[in-house]
Amino acid sequence: ALRAAMREGERSFVHVALDPLATAKRQFGVAAVGTECRVVSLSPASKVNKHGEESASMQVVVCGLWQRRIQEVVHKEPFVLARTRRVVDDGCTAEDAPVAEAEGEEEATGDASPGAETADAADIKSLAQDCGELKRQLGLLTAPSGEGTQADAVVDWDAMRAEMEAAAGEDLSGTRALACAEALAGMRILPADRRLRALQICDISFLRSFVLSELRDEYKRLIAMRALKGLE
Repeated sequence: ALRAAMREGERSFVHVALDPLATAKRQFGVAAVGTECRVVSLSPASKVNKHGEESASMQVVVCGLWQRRIQEVVHKEPFVLARTRRVVDDGCTAEDAPVAEAEGEEEATGDASPGAETADAADIKSLAQDCGELKRQLGLLTAPSGEGTQADAVVDWDAMRAEMEAAAGEDLSGTRALACAEALAGMRILPADRRLRALQICDISFLRSFVLSELRDEYKRLIAMRALKGLE
């Protein structure tokens, strides 16, 4: 899939999870919504299999930019090729250019008022940071280096925006892409099944409500865990 994306010159592909319900039945199926990713950089690397054998590989840095609704899987080998359409807001007039695994029309969804958006975004960031700090206090964060810190769990929103704008080559202020990314970034510290659920929500207002609800529940759970730990 990556090689096809690079051949097309767009340096883009769509990342979509397997449908867990289909997988449980030993069937092939993909989630209804995926993420259009832009390749930021490529560098040579190597990997070692379970037998200790080393082989050449690539280290790829990508940036997720837009949601795409999966319409039809065209073929499955050597990689999954599907017809999709980008999910955008009503005011977007940008051309929906085909990418390596995505082609089709744009889908419009409505957004909430700017004031509500700003308040919700601030609440998401605040709750995510509070949950990250509680997890740090409880020793629930594990970084690859073995050093658990709040930064391992909580997204740097400013850095994320800078990376997205660099990958997209445009200012994303007030765009659906940035609003969606900011909401989803708050889900980073939550379980994988909840993150996958959030990725399937295309309505921004509903997405923000869902993320806020999940973060509030997680915050209450962590507060209870801290209280129980204090009784030990």
